Amino acid sequence: MRNIQAAILAIVLSWSFGHADAFWRMVCGTIQVGRVDPIVNPGGISGHCHTIAGPNNINTTSTFDSLQASYCTSCSIQKDKSAYWTPNLYYRHRNGSFEEVPHDGTVVYYLDRGVDVANMVPFPPGFRMLSGDAAARSFDPNTMTYGNKTYGGTPVSNRASFACLDSSGPQPETPGFKSTKCDSGLRAQIHFQSCWDGVNLYKTDQSHVAYLSGMDNGICPPTHPKLLPHLFFEIIYSVNSVDQSDGGMFVFSQGDTTGYGFHGDFLNGWDVDVLDAAIDQCMGPNASNNGQIGLCPPLQASVDPYFNQNCPEQAPLVNETVHGLLKVLPGCNPPTGGPLRATQNICPVQPTLNYIPNQDWKNRSVAVPGQKVGSWQYMGCALDSSTPRPLAGLSYTSQTNMSIESCTAFCQQNGYFMAGMEYSTQCYCASSLTQPLQSPLNCSQQNYMICSGNQFEYCGGQSLMQIWNDTTYSGPPIKGTPIAGSTVMTVPGGGNATYQGCYVEGVGGRALSGTSFSNSTGMTLELCAAFCSKTNSAFFGTEYSQECYCGSSISTATAPQSDCSAFCSGDKTEFCGGGSRLSVWALGNYRPPTGSQTGTGGNTAPSSTASAVPAATGISSMGCYSETTPTRALTALFTSGSSMTIDLCAQNAQQMNLQYFGVEYASQCLAGSILNPSSTALASSRCSMKCAGNTTQICGGSNAISLYKNTLYIKPFNPNPANVPNQPGSQYGYVGCYNEGNGARALGSTDKFGSAATTSAALTVEACAAFCFSKGYNWMGVENGDQCFCNAAGVINGATVSSGGDADCNVTCAGNATENCGASAKLNVYQLTSGSGSARFATTGKTSKRAMRFRTW
Repeated sequence: MRNIQAAILAIVLSWSFGHADAFWRMVCGTIQVGRVDPIVNPGGISGHCHTIAGPNNINTTSTFDSLQASYCTSCSIQKDKSAYWTPNLYYRHRNGSFEEVPHDGTVVYYLDRGVDVANMVPFPPGFRMLSGDAAARSFDPNTMTYGNKTYGGTPVSNRASFACLDSSGPQPETPGFKSTKCDSGLRAQIHFQSCWDGVNLYKTDQSHVAYLSGMDNGICPPTHPKLLPHLFFEIIYSVNSVDQSDGGMFVFSQGDTTGYGFHGDFLNGWDVDVLDAAIDQCMGPNASNNGQIGLCPPLQASVDPYFNQNCPEQAPLVNETVHGLLKVLPGCNPPTGGPLRATQNICPVQPTLNYIPNQDWKNRSVAVPGQKVGSWQYMGCALDSSTPRPLAGLSYTSQTNMSIESCTAFCQQNGYFMAGMEYSTQCYCASSLTQPLQSPLNCSQQNYMICSGNQFEYCGGQSLMQIWNDTTYSGPPIKGTPIAGSTVMTVPGGGNATYQGCYVEGVGGRALSGTSFSNSTGMTLELCAAFCSKTNSAFFGTEYSQECYCGSSISTATAPQSDCSAFCSGDKTEFCGGGSRLSVWALGNYRPPTGSQTGTGGNTAPSSTASAVPAATGISSMGCYSETTPTRALTALFTSGSSMTIDLCAQNAQQMNLQYFGVEYASQCLAGSILNPSSTALASSRCSMKCAGNTTQICGGSNAISLYKNTLYIKPFNPNPANVPNQPGSQYGYVGCYNEGNGARALGSTDKFGSAATTSAALTVEACAAFCFSKGYNWMGVENGDQCFCNAAGVINGATVSSGGDADCNVTCAGNATENCGASAKLNVYQLTSGSGSARFATTGKTSKRAMRFRTW
């Protein structure tokens, strides 16, 4: 009852003296984990393990001055170089092992609490303090804060509390562990002292500071007249990600199984002027920033939205294992449950400190126009928020090794003299810009991400590309930018092709909807032209340096020629489109399927007996065959119309890479790769109907098919290995054909690992490999022709190998009919076999279970 009354009093005081709109809330990632505590154990090994947020250079001897020299902080406000830490939480299984409990970082609140807010002072340089009692194992109702008749005191033990965030509904906060099965996390929270004696920056017994009378509001004792910002931490532990079925217990790193020993430390590292201005403008009765840093100008000026990525967890200072599954807690800390206070044991043998070179002297700044790295000069930034990309040529992604040097070297090796970096991990090359450079002022106002392979360089940002050019480019002479309607090339095998221009790729369908293929290392205009000529296509087009498309018509509009600036992967003197842009050519040897031509290309007079040889190449007649019921002889394709000819039906079958096709009832076209066994040969007289679109040709009869074989047919296969485009040596090995999971995806998410998926009307196995590799996943699968799935856990949710083996995954890929892409509820599954240094077991794609709670202060 006393605790409830104290809580009610705190709420009343917060409404009476707090300012609901005047505070700020700062999110911090983890910068260091280990037995490091420069306040309690300066220069030595701490008794237990801590999770630390703050500057990259935090160590056992950190001071205000040393923190100021750091080049980044894991907190969003970069002018706050303070360090914040709390004990690690573990789960002790019944077998005695300890499992680290993950969390989403530390949230730090700066609140304007207390009746003397108008005279609040900033934390002085060198100030430090800690709150809580690591040795406590029970609630102390007797030790009270200072109070008087107007403002009563409250138990000091109320400084720490826990809240179970569960979908079943809100649960009351408790001073120790109570409910730990919380599907949205267990929130640990602690209040700090807000009253300072005005003299001492630190005293080991914490007597230089005192709590407000109401803990988070009220008055200061006369001995501590200076009011400081009220500091409050909260950490949400993902307790439900730990298997608690064995009946174990949660324990903090100092051996505390009760939660009463939760504590926090603060080592001030604020820029003096920034903190002073923030208190002046964003605290007090006239402030209205409502907790948002972005609405507090002194703070907003140094906010880095990519703080967690730009200042990640550093290498461990203490040489011992603290992550994962442990045999014992770090340090000599047996689990203790009280109610008596615990004793911090000192291990007879302590681990050593790792040597971490000091890199504070290094420059870490965004490149400015004119700056050079080797022979490459920085040009500026370009927005990547529309199609095509600023650099639309070759590209690759590296989750661990991207840098300015690696990207520019990659582009130079592939014959490009422009390079761009984006999203910390992506590299793009081209020979010209397809989006304008932004002004230097606009570029200076953007947010950038450090390179995944060099923490002292920046590699673009979200939808923001940094562009460099090679000042000494001396690559192969380009054959010249082709001119629409004028540039003519020779097609291998005979004939020529005339350039038509740069075209936009289709939305919801290809600009050239015929057959296609890809070659990441050997694509040339000649190769694509020869391929499309064999299918009697009117046009061919190249895209993304390595893709070739055929078609009888172009369904989209033109684009600026500069958009088609990607060199062909097999010939750096030719252009092969760009990102979502095709270099389109018209084939001069195209023969429209109107039916007056012979198979050898010569012209003949129309036949009065309706027996003209089809103009289509790559086909052979099988004769007249019977139709079947209830399943037709060929089932993969059916179309009909008044313009039907053998040539038109052949073109449809060849574009879809189907083995057989046939015409029936004068106007119907059927195609498929499996001929129904019930369909048998008939007398040729049964096929006697003239084609609706060409009366010189025969198109079957009543329940009779003029059947043909597509000799260009390529039996669909499962690429093994499946190469990742633009990632030399990176491959996914084929695993097999699997049924979908039971009620969930075969390649779905787990509690620890995420997943990703995409659908594409141009899906290929290689495209899925590129997608999953870029997301950092080691497993991928293709399904039903156009679906791609990835995860890091492998085949899960009870998915099994399909009983019919690979034959059950018989739907061809929407973007390449020579490859298999699963079937309905069946996947062709692949696993990364090489190049795994560029992929990881991804967790970034996982939806956080963190419950974002906004307090009304």
